Amino acid sequence: MSKVLTVDLSNPDWDALSTIAHEIIHGKVVIYPTDTIYGIGVDACNPEAVGRVFRVKQRDPAKPILVLVNSVEMAAQIAGSIPTAALPLIEKFWPGPLTIIFKAGPAWTSKLTAGGRTIGIRYPRHDFCLKILELCRRPITSTSANISGEKEPRTVRDVVESFQSKVDLIVDAGDLPSQRPSTIVDMTGSAPRLVREGAVRREALQPFFRAEITS
Repeated sequence: MSKVLTVDLSNPDWDALSTIAHEIIHGKVVIYPTDTIYGIGVDACNPEAVGRVFRVKQRDPAKPILVLVNSVEMAAQIAGSIPTAALPLIEKFWPGPLTIIFKAGPAWTSKLTAGGRTIGIRYPRHDFCLKILELCRRPITSTSANISGEKEPRTVRDVVESFQSKVDLIVDAGDLPSQRPSTIVDMTGSAPRLVREGAVRREALQPFFRAEITS
């Protein structure tokens, strides 16, 4: 049976935060609330833990998993370097609901990047996630806590039905408000590419690019 830990997102208990971080640091799989939906979190530096995410989610191994960070410095460590063209986006929309795809640094597990050379990174505007990241001192994965192809979870009931006994810890923060998913922009090519339009709309992004942003 998965352990269930109840938290109050408006005032999370320090012991609860420490427990969640301890589980992640020690290779466990945790389902936790984010600023959009419930996500599956593991230590992004641990290839075995990342592999478990693919298995419990029944995710196509060709589809990479994005990671959360709590600073631009942490993002730069993952990407190796931040392209100049991405800096205005970072200044305007981080922290916030914008995922940016960068070229991945050489140290990152091929499981996380699905064998590719790029990685999606987001710096969320969400105190709970930021506190967990601060305690972990490393990036954590953030992929929706659903079986691949099924609806994205916003209620604890959804999570428990799908993942009871398949993960180590479920963080119960109650039902999450309906939110648009993060917008995803790919900055690895010669021109920016809009992979998914979400909370940050296309028209808000366009002023930051000389060329028309493509889809």
